[in-house]
Amino acid sequence: MQLKDTEMKNFRLCRHLLFFFLLTRGGLLEAQLFTEDFESYAVGDYISIEGAPAWAVWVAGNEGGAMDSQISDEAALSGTQSMKIFGDVAGGPMDIMLVAGLTGAYEITFNMLIPEGNAGYYNVQENQSPGVAWAFECNLNGNGSVNYNIDGSTYTLDATYTPGAWLKITHFIDTDSDLMDLYYDDVYLGQLPYDGGQIGGVNFYAAGDGINVPTYYIDDVVVDVTDPVTVWQQEGCTDANACNYNPAALVEDGSCDYSCFGCTDSSAVNFNPEATVEDGSCSYFETSCEFLGDEAWDDLDLGLYPAAQALFTQGEYQELSLVLNFPQVVVEPSSGSAFAMLSWTPTEVEGMPDALDFVGLSGGAGGTQLCMSMEGIGWDVGIHEVVVHGDLVLSVFGNPYAVGDYPLELTVEVLANPDGIPGCTYANATNYNAFATIDNGNCEYHGCTDPEALNFYPFITLDDGSCLYGDVVGPTCPSDIDQDGAVTTSDLLSLLSTFGLDCQ
Repeated sequence: MQLKDTEMKNFRLCRHLLFFFLLTRGGLLEAQLFTEDFESYAVGDYISIEGAPAWAVWVAGNEGGAMDSQISDEAALSGTQSMKIFGDVAGGPMDIMLVAGLTGAYEITFNMLIPEGNAGYYNVQENQSPGVAWAFECNLNGNGSVNYNIDGSTYTLDATYTPGAWLKITHFIDTDSDLMDLYYDDVYLGQLPYDGGQIGGVNFYAAGDGINVPTYYIDDVVVDVTDPVTVWQQEGCTDANACNYNPAALVEDGSCDYSCFGCTDSSAVNFNPEATVEDGSCSYFETSCEFLGDEAWDDLDLGLYPAAQALFTQGEYQELSLVLNFPQVVVEPSSGSAFAMLSWTPTEVEGMPDALDFVGLSGGAGGTQLCMSMEGIGWDVGIHEVVVHGDLVLSVFGNPYAVGDYPLELTVEVLANPDGIPGCTYANATNYNAFATIDNGNCEYHGCTDPEALNFYPFITLDDGSCLYGDVVGPTCPSDIDQDGAVTTSDLLSLLSTFGLDCQ
């Protein structure tokens, strides 16, 4: 059912009287205090007449005249209608005000469209009576720039707008804290002082930048209760090492993003195509166990890696990691042609220095790698050519072909120990070390440790169960201390090693 003109007019009047009552009472409501989309009017209606008492002209008595604004269907954000403000470059005469008279914290939002080649303006009054005091005024210039003037001081902020497009302007004003937070299109612009004792009203005046003709449209006005406005502490990423670090942010909001950091070198194994900032994390292929499975192994021959000399220090136990690489393709020695590798199986190791050995050596299939090691104590100083023999099987036209022995070579060098080699330097000791250069006092002598035995010797340190008792005939040579059946230098050294000891 459509309302008649008189009924619609009475409805608007009741709504605006309720709004005016609520505003002047300053009461806090859960719902929005006031909304206006200008759709309940007829095109050409004067807002101060049809929208009173919420809307009023700057000077009473000018209702329905040049000072009053009319409803237009030339532009709209919602629906088909809006309120149009226009005038002369110098400003005026159109001058309309949304009367408020609020104290406390409130949101005031409206949408403004300034056509290209025009300018706009609005201000907020500190009193319901126009012209008593200005809280602030705003010029929206024809070039898209914006500036706010508060008590003679100009604030430019980062406020801009796009001529010809609707702009949502939101104010959170608190007359108790004297602060205002300003948003354009729901994006925070900054905080401004608000020194008015109340929010008297919003004045839409036909003014602008003094260069372009002031013309603009207002739609979808909202007035509502809001939370108290406190000193703004901008939220954002406060970590200077983040991609989106915001030096103006005072409160960390958990938004820090580090995705721009990474390896930007396309030749690195951990290249990150999405990284824009090099963080020094690039790593490059090496012939080590760390890079098993990397496709770069297919460019290397069947063999042991690293291919350089395997270095050991004389007299020290060491473990050297090696990779046995089984590439996809191997060149058959006799023909020089490359074929797919099926398998390689180790058979024999030659030239390995004493006390060193391979651990984990086994065969494998093409396209794989084996992590193994060479371990032990190197004694023989010098360069040793180690050859690992193995049976190679290739695939020739889809059939297995046994190549036979396919040796792998590795150079092992044992370096002289610059710090000397600790150990037992007495040749007649059981644990004598011919390579020891520093006696460590740990020489061991095996024999009889029982003083009652016929063959007891006081220098013996470990009993080997050789003690003789009773009528057992002793050695025919009393001087054969080591009982090897002959008196030699070894016996003399054993005697000298105990010379001066007290016999019990």
